[in-house]
Amino acid sequence: MPVRLLCAALCVGLLLVPATSPASAAGTNTLAKKKPKKCKKNRVRVKTAGRIRCLPVGRALPKPKSIDPRLAIVRAGLTPAIGRVPDPKNKVPPPAEKLYRQFDPQALKGMEKAVSMAIPRLDRLAATRRPMALAQASEESGSSFSTTIGGVKIDGRLTIAIDAVGQLVGTAEITQTRDQGGGKTVSVTTRMPIRLSHQGFEAKGGGCPSADGKVDATDSVGITVQTEFRSNDGKTLDEYFIYEVADESDPLQGRVGDDAKLDELEIKSIEDVTEKAGGSIFGGSIIHGSIVRNTVVNMRTGAYDPHVTVVNVGVALSGVLNVLSPLIRPQVAERLKAAADKGFAATVQYEIDRFRELEAKWREPNKCARLSFGKANESLTLEAGNSGDESVRLDATRGGSPAKADWSLSAQENGEFSFASHSDNPTNFHYRVTRAGQGLKVRATVRGVSKAGIAEQNWVQKTNAKQIDRIEGTFGGELVGATNTGTPSVQKWSGTAAFSRLTPPEGGPATGIYLLSSGEASIDLSGTEMSGATGCLQSGSAQAPLESGILEVRGAGPEGGPPYKYDLALSFKPIAVKGTRHTCPKAAQEEGYEGTQFDAGALWRLTVKEQDSSDGLSYLGSVKETLGFPPFVSTFEESWNLHGEP
Repeated sequence: MPVRLLCAALCVGLLLVPATSPASAAGTNTLAKKKPKKCKKNRVRVKTAGRIRCLPVGRALPKPKSIDPRLAIVRAGLTPAIGRVPDPKNKVPPPAEKLYRQFDPQALKGMEKAVSMAIPRLDRLAATRRPMALAQASEESGSSFSTTIGGVKIDGRLTIAIDAVGQLVGTAEITQTRDQGGGKTVSVTTRMPIRLSHQGFEAKGGGCPSADGKVDATDSVGITVQTEFRSNDGKTLDEYFIYEVADESDPLQGRVGDDAKLDELEIKSIEDVTEKAGGSIFGGSIIHGSIVRNTVVNMRTGAYDPHVTVVNVGVALSGVLNVLSPLIRPQVAERLKAAADKGFAATVQYEIDRFRELEAKWREPNKCARLSFGKANESLTLEAGNSGDESVRLDATRGGSPAKADWSLSAQENGEFSFASHSDNPTNFHYRVTRAGQGLKVRATVRGVSKAGIAEQNWVQKTNAKQIDRIEGTFGGELVGATNTGTPSVQKWSGTAAFSRLTPPEGGPATGIYLLSSGEASIDLSGTEMSGATGCLQSGSAQAPLESGILEVRGAGPEGGPPYKYDLALSFKPIAVKGTRHTCPKAAQEEGYEGTQFDAGALWRLTVKEQDSSDGLSYLGSVKETLGFPPFVSTFEESWNLHGEP
C-alpha cells in the first residue's frame, strides 16, 4: 500500500518552528506583539527564518505531481540540504552531490534508479508476508536484487520485520562499490527504514461523508535515509548523512457539495525533519525543523485557495553549524523548504487521488446513503385510480440526514409519480395507479443525491383489480365488393354491444364467460347495387338489435392474472334493408329500374379467436379478409373497441 504521507492537499502552509531558549522566550514576551502581515489577493504569506513575504501562489506552493511520495522523500534524503551549507573552514561535509560525483559520475543517478526499484519491491514483499511471519528472518525470494547502472554495480537487499514498538518496518539497503585498484575499494551504502505500518491512507467513518458532507482521514509517513561513504574495503567511514522525516496529516478533511461531489480538500499536517552530517574528519552538524502545512484545495478546479494558505519556515541548528546560525539560518530554511516541496507536491497529488477514490465509492448508490419510505414496500394493495402521497428520506450511513437532496424518479410502472419538492429532505411524492390486477405492481425507482452520497431504491406496492362484471363498447366494419361497372358495392355497419358476466372469475378478476346483454347494429348501403346486374347505384339503411354474443376471457399470467387471451363472437338476424336504385344506366332506366326498391338483406357475424388484452380492461382489435376471385374480389374489414368495468 502507498505511504501515509506527510501532507495532504494542493494548498499548503509550511511552518518550521525554531528551538528557542528560555531567555529568548522571555524577551519575546516583553515585546509588543506585531499585527500579522496581510497579503494582497492571490498571494500567500510565507515566513522563512523570521522573514515574512507575500508570494504568488505558484512560488509558495508546488504544483501537485504524480509520483510515489515516498520516492520523492527518499530522493530528497539522498542529497540533504545540510551538506550544502557554506563553510569556509571546511568543518562540515561537502555537498552530497559532490561526494557522489567523486565516487562516479553516474553514482547519484544509479542510486535514484535503484531506490525507484526498491520501494515497489518492498510493497510486494510486505503484501506476501503473513502477519505471523513478519518477525521472522527476511530471507526469501525477491528480497534482494543486483543491477548495473551507468557502469556502476548496485546491490540491493530488502527486509521486512517488526520493530521493538510493534511497527512494521521495511528496509532497503543499497550499496554501490567501485574498485580503486591495489585492493582498495570505495563504497556508498544507503539504508532506508520505512515504517510500513505507518503507511497507508486511512479514512474515518468507512470513507463515507457525514450528514453535513464532511469526510475525515489521516495520513502519515516515517522514513529515514542513511547514506555512508566508506573507503578501504568499508573500514573507514569518510562521510555520512542521515535524513529523517516523520509526518502526520491529521486531519485531512474533504467537503462534499449537494451534488455528492467534492468541493474542497483541507489539509493540516505537521512534518518533523532532522538532517545530520559528519565523518571521520568532519564535525557533526544537525538541522531540525517542524513543518506545519495548512491548506485548502478547490477540488472542482484543482487550484489552491490562497486566502487560507500560510507558509512559515524556521530552523534550529546544532553542532558546528550553530556557530554560523545567524548567518545561514535563512539560507538553510529556504533550501529545506525547496527540498520539502518536492515531497509535498507528490503528497498533495496522492491525497487528491485517495479522496477521488472515496468520492467514486460514495457516488455509488447506497454505499454511503440510504432511503427510507413512510410505508414499507408491498404493505399496500392498490386498485386502479387509487392515489396518495408517500414520504421518503435520505439518511447518511454514518447517522443523521442532510438538509437537502436532489430527487428524481425513473422506471415508473403502472402508475404516475411526481415530487412535491425536488430539493427538501425529507420530501413527499404523489402517486396515482393507472393499471391494477393480479400480478401487477405499482413501482418507481426513487433516487436522491446529497452531501452524504447517493441513494436509490424501488418503491413497490401490490395491486388488485376489482372483479370485472361488464364489458361494453363499439364495433364497426365494411364489405366492399367488386362489380362489372367499375364502381364497387359498399355495405357499412356499426353498433354497440354490452356483455355481462356469466361465470365467476377463475384466477384474475377479468377471467370468465360474458354473454351479450344488449346491443344493436345499423347498416348503410352505397356504391353500385350489390348484384351489379342493373348497374344502378344504391342507397338505404336499417337498424336492428343484436341477436347473440359471447366473450370468453382467460388469464395467461401468474395465477390466472394478466396478460389475458379472449375469444369474441357477435351476430344478428338478417336485417331487411330496403335499398333504392338511382342513377341507373339508360338501359336500366328504360326498363323501369330507376327509383325502385330491392331487398338487400345482410347477414353479418363477427368471430375472432385468441386476441390479446394486457390488463383485462381493454379489448380492441381489427380483422381484414379478402373474399372471392378476380376480377370479382371483395374485402371484409372489421374493428372493435370494448372496455371492462367492475
